[in-house]
Amino acid sequence: MITYKISDEIKKKLKEDEEKEKKQETQAEETSMSAEDKSTQTSIENGSTVKQAADNSIKEKSLNEVLDDLNEMKKSYASKDHIDAPSSLGLEEVKVNEKSDDDFSALAKQSLDVKYDTKKQNTKQSFESKISEILKNNETLYKNNDDSVNKVNDYYDTSRKETENQALKRGLARSSIVISEISKIEGDRAKELSDILDNLQSNIYQNENKINSLSNEMENALGNLDIEYAIELSEKINSLKDEYEKEKQEAIKFNNNVKKLEAEYKLDLDKQKQDKQKQALSLEEKYGVDFYKLELAEKQYDYLKNYFDSLDPKYALSLFLTNKELKTVLGDNYAKMYKYLNTRI
Repeated sequence: MITYKISDEIKKKLKEDEEKEKKQETQAEETSMSAEDKSTQTSIENGSTVKQAADNSIKEKSLNEVLDDLNEMKKSYASKDHIDAPSSLGLEEVKVNEKSDDDFSALAKQSLDVKYDTKKQNTKQSFESKISEILKNNETLYKNNDDSVNKVNDYYDTSRKETENQALKRGLARSSIVISEISKIEGDRAKELSDILDNLQSNIYQNENKINSLSNEMENALGNLDIEYAIELSEKINSLKDEYEKEKQEAIKFNNNVKKLEAEYKLDLDKQKQDKQKQALSLEEKYGVDFYKLELAEKQYDYLKNYFDSLDPKYALSLFLTNKELKTVLGDNYAKMYKYLNTRI
């Protein structure tokens, strides 16, 4: 009975001290909490959330797994400075991979190649389309030339034949007059055919000049695109390097802040552990009772109680009675747990 009274007094004293400390901490946080402090607080709260999620999953564990958890809990209390908080904030540093000049060049080319390949292709297609039209025009010129030649030949063939027929009717087939007329017909034919050929050659020559001119323009245009590409590629590489350096500096700044927050958190956690250790020693000196031993027993009891609550009442009692290790773990609370499990049936 005396032990229970001392235990209650210890709990009451500890609760008062904790409430006092929390009140002081709350006032300090309200007046001086910085953005970094808030980040630390958020991470601690996240750690509590993770712990709560772990408690919710206890029903999925076997009794052996629960006993392992209790043994781990006992180890954490061995140093008499146990704090229900994660050992770190769990913040991760940002990693920026190293990049070489070849990497920057490859990235720049990747962003520009499609653009300039398309420009080149469009430029070539535009000039080649114009050249193709000229070549088609050449085909038309040759066809029109053949038609013109045929028409001229047909005309002069008819004229010659009519002249020869008229000469035969008049008996003048070998007359110098007839020979002169036929000679004139052939001379006119030759002149017209020559004019047609000259016109064809002139047009073809003009078209060949246009084709050569377009080909030169195309080569110049493609050459200018190569120069434009080289300039933009150089600018892009420099831009990527600047962005990379900026990213590296931001990562260094971020990682330094992570290290700072983790260091501050560890210092704060160590201070809390030291304070709790002093508090435990003070209570032990004052009441002659190991406070950590009592707190551990209470937490182990509550953990087991939560586990058994997740099971069928009869099965929970049967499991409790058939496991001998529970007597060692629960100690003086073994009878208390037995009584509690009995009341659930």
